[in-house]
Amino acid sequence: MKKNLLILITLLVLSFGFYAGVWADSKISNLGETSDIQSTDLFLLVDGATSTKITAINVFDMINTPAKFETISNSGAYASDMLAATTKAGLATIVGVGTGDSPQFTGIELGHATENTLSASGGVLSVEGSALATVTSVPTDLTDFTEQTAWRIFYSDTNGDVTELALGAANTFLGSDGATSAPSFQTLVDDDIPASIDPDKIGTDGTANDKIEAENINIQSMDITAVDSIVWNAGGMIASGTCTDAVEATINSGPIVHSIICTDAATSVIDGSVTMPDGYDGGTVTFELTHLQSAAETLIFNSDIKAMCRGVTDTVNNTWGDAVPIDDGEVTGSNGIDHTSSAAVTPNGTCAAGDTLFWKLTISADSTVTFATHNILGMKMEFTKTLGD
Repeated sequence: MKKNLLILITLLVLSFGFYAGVWADSKISNLGETSDIQSTDLFLLVDGATSTKITAINVFDMINTPAKFETISNSGAYASDMLAATTKAGLATIVGVGTGDSPQFTGIELGHATENTLSASGGVLSVEGSALATVTSVPTDLTDFTEQTAWRIFYSDTNGDVTELALGAANTFLGSDGATSAPSFQTLVDDDIPASIDPDKIGTDGTANDKIEAENINIQSMDITAVDSIVWNAGGMIASGTCTDAVEATINSGPIVHSIICTDAATSVIDGSVTMPDGYDGGTVTFELTHLQSAAETLIFNSDIKAMCRGVTDTVNNTWGDAVPIDDGEVTGSNGIDHTSSAAVTPNGTCAAGDTLFWKLTISADSTVTFATHNILGMKMEFTKTLGD
């Protein structure tokens, strides 16, 4: 009770003063928060050079009715309401700072520090002049994401925060460095994009036999290599030695084809030649012999093939590259067609597109087939070329 009385007296005197003119702007000395004051105790009220001793009873006599408190506090009817308030929440509501009120302030000093003054103007909150972000100022799509650092792209980092990434140098490409790493701009190297594309793996249904089936595709500037082939039927090959020139033959009462028949081994030779097309890369070639044994036998047909390349002004001679076997250890027989392939053949000479490639097939002496019924029907040569050339 005594402490509360002290606080009340102090607040009244310091905040409102007394109604008497001589007591205006007075202050009470020698009173502390823990002072023990009796209702009859005297304390000194000082006004400049004038001082007066009063008791607590004197103070209560001046404010003990709403009318007197209204006069002293200059608060009008609010004074009566404040005297009647029984809770702090009720008093706060009376002075306009209750939970249901909307008090107005010029500024709020957060943490009792002027450098943290919170203010508002035109609906924008600021701390010491620096505007705070509002809902309408937060970007909601890329068109709102303005006034950022020039020439940047953005990605989310490991914390989910938007991070800037400077654009890379000219002719570099944005690449992934893994599912949990920041992307980076990189220069493409040979391993990034295949140097060649196998056309057998490009198509519409994903099968190994698909070919490139698009029309009007401009590939002049594309460095794409593919396998190409050239085919000779028997009528386009030259037989020598114990091989006869190609003649028409009816296969098992069915189709009529050109066929070369050789009557002996070792001295049976077949030749062919072609001008290599544009795009040929000058590399190795492979050969595939097509032959058919009309007799019902499954014997051996072995041979070797070699080649040479000659360009403009080059001398054509008898210098060949190494011979490579085309061996069939067991022909199908009974009019079954056989396709027997060689390994890679390296022609003699420096090969290039536009050069003439010559090849020579020699039947091996260890062949055991019946030559009179063994038909040589054709030869296919495969090579690599650059598409678009």
